[in-house]
Amino acid sequence: MVLAWAAIFLAAMAYCFGHGLLTDEAFVFAPDRAFSWALTKWGAWPVLLPLCFVIVRAVERRFSLATGIAVAAPVAVVGAATFAYLLHVSGEDPWAFAQAFYHMLPVAGGTYLLFVVLAFWLMDPVALSASTREAVSAAPAPEALPVSKGQTQTRLPASDIDWVQAARNYVELFSGDDAFIMRASMKEVEGLLPEGEFLRLHRSYLVNRRSVEGLRRNGKGEPMIVLHGGKLLPVGRAYRDDALSNLGFAEKAA
Repeated sequence: MVLAWAAIFLAAMAYCFGHGLLTDEAFVFAPDRAFSWALTKWGAWPVLLPLCFVIVRAVERRFSLATGIAVAAPVAVVGAATFAYLLHVSGEDPWAFAQAFYHMLPVAGGTYLLFVVLAFWLMDPVALSASTREAVSAAPAPEALPVSKGQTQTRLPASDIDWVQAARNYVELFSGDDAFIMRASMKEVEGLLPEGEFLRLHRSYLVNRRSVEGLRRNGKGEPMIVLHGGKLLPVGRAYRDDALSNLGFAEKAA
């Protein structure tokens, strides 16, 4: 991490040198000024980036990844502007906060977008690209699926999953009293689970056959699958005949 930020500061100083060389004929490179410029522009990011990552993850769990990114963006820009303002307010050339915000908006916005790409596309092991998902779907079913719970990334054995439920742009996998998240579609998850062990009950529900305890009717007479522990899962019309037949409830389906 220290080496990464040292490289960023050196790159920022080099940019300062190149910009001054191209735009000012009387430019003379001064390392202290270049470092001060780099510190102003990027000094707050070692704190801002982890903070934004936490905000994005927290909002994503309740809403969506796009919402999390949108909510954290103002935090990144205002935080960077505040840091620049505090550096300059007691210096030889003090800035007003509006001036700091004006100077930092393009730099902070660009840095934040780069952070989003790196953190949620390249570095997130759960957020698979389309090509990776296709390759995984074509491969034999794994013994465990890559999931997350809060900020923790882990692998959940397929045999421990009781049921799977679709939720916006991800799915929730339930194992006993625990719930996990996987960034994939229901179709993709269904392809990763051991064939024959899980049944599709509904466009939003998959169930482990071994977790099924029985069948119950709701107030409208519609069949509900009862799991060990009493959890009820709906059965969609399009999946009803196959699901109930495979679970041994065919004669009760009518």
